[in-house]
Amino acid sequence: MASLRAKITNQLRAQFGFPQTQAVQIMNLVIDTIAREICTNKSTTLAHVGRWRMYMSSPMRKLFPLTGKIIEVPARKRVRFKASAKMLSTYENG
Repeated sequence: MASLRAKITNQLRAQFGFPQTQAVQIMNLVIDTIAREICTNKSTTLAHVGRWRMYMSSPMRKLFPLTGKIIEVPARKRVRFKASAKMLSTYENG
């Protein structure tokens, strides 16, 4: 099964006639721009797609399965995604 990145790259090639290297560069640019915006602004929105938001998770205590001991898991940065209403309604029945 091909990744979403590969599927979008192939669609860029098929619909717009971009060579493989240029389609990959375009895909990388889109992903890098979204990632940079999340890191810089803590949140970013792509119209009709959704919103990405960075947050700090709480420190947790978890059971380590190999030893059976409780370990401390530190807080860390995470990213949440919430799909837009338009995207949800478009793909709700599919």
